[in-house]
Amino acid sequence: MCGFDDLPTEILDQIVSNVTNLQDLSSLSRCSRGIYWAVSDVLFTRAFEKHAESNGVDHAVSCVFMHAVKHDSQQLIQWLIFREHGSRLRGSFPLMESFTFLHYALLQDAPKVSIQLLKHGSDLDEDTVLYPDLKTLYLSVARPYSIRLGALDGALRIACSYALPRMVEFLLIRGADPNTYSDFGFAAIHIAVRRRVPWAHFKMLAWFEGEKDSESALWGAQVALTAKVLLRFGADYNLPIQGYRCHQCGPKCWKSLACCPMEQRVLHVAAAGGSKLVVSMLVKEKANFFQADGEGNLPIFHAMVQGHDEIVAFLLQQMQHVKRRKKRPTNAIVCKSTQSTMLHIACRFGYYDVVDALIKDGADVEVVDSLGRRPIHEALGQCAPDMEDRLVETLYLLSENDASPDVVDCSGKKARDLGEKHIFSGVRALFEYATMARYEWQRLTESRQPEKPEM
Repeated sequence: MCGFDDLPTEILDQIVSNVTNLQDLSSLSRCSRGIYWAVSDVLFTRAFEKHAESNGVDHAVSCVFMHAVKHDSQQLIQWLIFREHGSRLRGSFPLMESFTFLHYALLQDAPKVSIQLLKHGSDLDEDTVLYPDLKTLYLSVARPYSIRLGALDGALRIACSYALPRMVEFLLIRGADPNTYSDFGFAAIHIAVRRRVPWAHFKMLAWFEGEKDSESALWGAQVALTAKVLLRFGADYNLPIQGYRCHQCGPKCWKSLACCPMEQRVLHVAAAGGSKLVVSMLVKEKANFFQADGEGNLPIFHAMVQGHDEIVAFLLQQMQHVKRRKKRPTNAIVCKSTQSTMLHIACRFGYYDVVDALIKDGADVEVVDSLGRRPIHEALGQCAPDMEDRLVETLYLLSENDASPDVVDCSGKKARDLGEKHIFSGVRALFEYATMARYEWQRLTESRQPEKPEM
């Protein structure tokens, strides 16, 4: 049967001329590739003129340009460039102060559009204070194919830091290596999954693209897509970080006594980064969730430190599944340097639901690490300002399961003394209540004892 592609050009033109409705014309362009190419110019022109009549030429140029960027459409941006208003694309973006059209295309992850703008003569013309590293990305996109080793690796890491999956794929296709390290010891996959906030103006640009009130969800999806592209092009999820940042940490420093352990693998970084999508992707790729970093910490330890409840629950489920299959105790050691079990660390960071699950699964509340600490010591050593309620709930659970308050660690610290002098009033009240109840019980039992006969 003859299709639209086989029709003579004159008949196609006659069909197009009889379609007056813009939506019908758009639907017609989807019938076949030949129809699409035949009507695309008419379709784009009519859409542009409609916008220009109602909102002005600048707004129409911006709307068509944003649509081209959203779909990274080479054809649409070429159509816009070679129209009478195409020279406007070399100037400032009307909807954002101090932004050029090229800024917008780069930050909205449209490499094909960016290349066309560069060919057309666009320049960043940027104040290097806000986005100084975009210059490297801009130069890499503008550069023709290069066989020089490592020429695109720096730009790849920058694209990963901005969570730009289409740009990452573009650079990898051109020959960037996902497994080379930066001078600071990070590969592209580490940068892609690490904990960070969205870049400046991300929320505003997301709003322009129709993603209202979903900044965190959109950012998480971009991070996961970036990691997925890297893995597809051979990024090694077992690569350790080669750098090491050492300084004195306190309770306000990432809530951890060691905020940047040595030799973290990708799963350690992702667990601390907070994206469950990335963590589940890495586990599906067979990343080892029992592998320790250079200081003996398992990935679930990093998730607990940063307070990522969903990741903690997911990794705990994966670990318990393996332990049960191999018929081993589920209270695994998650910090090998101190022989701290999962129950120890769950108590340290107030994961009372994890504590409850481990105890119900048979974990010993009096298990001892290499420093002589029980889980109750770990709980009482916590003093992060936002942890009081979780800590009190955890201590209640330990008390209900007969954890002794009179145990002493290797440094001579008794749990009861730590509780009665704790910085949190809720913890002190818990121990004071327990002390008062014990004295009341002793008084009542002593009063019921028979009096001794006088001699």
